[in-house]
Order: sequence, then C-alpha cells, then structure tokens
Amino acid sequence: MNEQKDNDLVRLLTIALADMKQSLAAIAGAMATGLDIRKPIQEYTTFDWSSIAAEVTREDEDGPSIVRWNGKFYKRRSPSNKFEPSIWFSRCVGKREDGSNNYETLISFDVIKDDVEPISPKARALAFPNTQSTRPRQEPKDDGVSELKGNASVDLDQLSARLAKEGRVIKVDGVYKVQVNDRVSYQVTKAASGKVICNCERFETISDTKGCEHVRAVRLSASAPARSRQAA
Repeated sequence: MNEQKDNDLVRLLTIALADMKQSLAAIAGAMATGLDIRKPIQEYTTFDWSSIAAEVTREDEDGPSIVRWNGKFYKRRSPSNKFEPSIWFSRCVGKREDGSNNYETLISFDVIKDDVEPISPKARALAFPNTQSTRPRQEPKDDGVSELKGNASVDLDQLSARLAKEGRVIKVDGVYKVQVNDRVSYQVTKAASGKVICNCERFETISDTKGCEHVRAVRLSASAPARSRQAA
C-alpha cells in the first residue's frame, strides 16, 4: 500500500515538473529578444541560418525575406539611404514614446571597416608587459610614407611636408588626426603641460625637438593659409 502511494507521488511530481518546465520555456520564449548579431555583408548569401537556430520561411530573388527564430518572424530590410549599405532582419515590438515603431533586430549584414586606431604606447605597455622589452612595436611597413634614410631630421621634414601637402591632417573637435593611409592614423594633441604630443612610436623615441613627422605636419597645416591647404 505504501509502495503504491510512493509511486503515485513520484508520478504526480514528474507531471508537475514537466508542466513547470513547459511553463518556464513559454515564459523564456515570450521574454526573449532578437539576438542582434552582426556579420559582414559578404556573408549574406552563404549564411547558415541553422547556426543561430533560425528557419527561412520565405525567399525571393534576393534570398531569404522572412525568417523565424524562437517562434517569432523577422522581415528583411535594406533601404536605400545616406548610410552604409546594410541588410538586416527585424520585427516591430511596439511603439516608442514619440509614436514611432520600435524594432528588435535578429541579425544584420553590414559593411565592417577595418579602421581601428593603433594602441597608444602607454596602453600597449600595460597590455603586453612581458613582450615590450623583447618585441618592440614596429611602424607599419605600408604606412603611406617613405622609410627613413640618411639624415633623420631632413627626412622628417620632407615627410611632414608631404603629409601636409596631401591634406592628410584633419582637425576634429579640437584634436588633430594625421591619416597616413586608409588603415593607419595618429593623433596629435596638447598635454596639460602645454607640450604637443603624438601617439606614434617614433614620437616616444625621437630626440629632435621638432617632434615626429606627424607633429610637424600638423604645425605646417595649421600655419598654412586656408587657400593653400584647400589646394593641397
């Protein structure tokens, strides 16, 4: 008799746990928001939707148009506007305070640019404490300027003149940036002491009081007449 009661109790507990598990899954699904994954736009045509547990439910000549994830449907969007080209899948989840639609994004395929700036010398010293002495950071070989040869002072003057002439000095919010090529740029700022400094490797090691070629280029650009800078 007691054994039967125990069996009945186990059965009831099993059913209760199963119901609880189902309820928790439903609550989790209702509360889940879009993954907001970001991928390079080149991966759009070959993307494996099963890798994010999504299912393509509709397609057209441009590929998937509606996908389902976690029981919710996300539509493809790719408007023509002034921003970078992008393809993304989103769904409306209500209204904002201003009355406009509020969307959540499942995934977007964007133009991802490799335009990061180099790590500053001080940050590098902290991030790579065990390699600083044995592996000093090298200037990028393809940095858009010629390798220093002969008299360093003369070469630096030539390099700075070239940078200024090509209009590679840009001022944004009071900070000068010297864009030596599409991938590499350096910042020239003024320290609290009033000293003009640059975050390039050469500035840390050069003994010339004129500074590196980036500091010199900023001075040349700042002192040149507006018409000359535009012509350059």
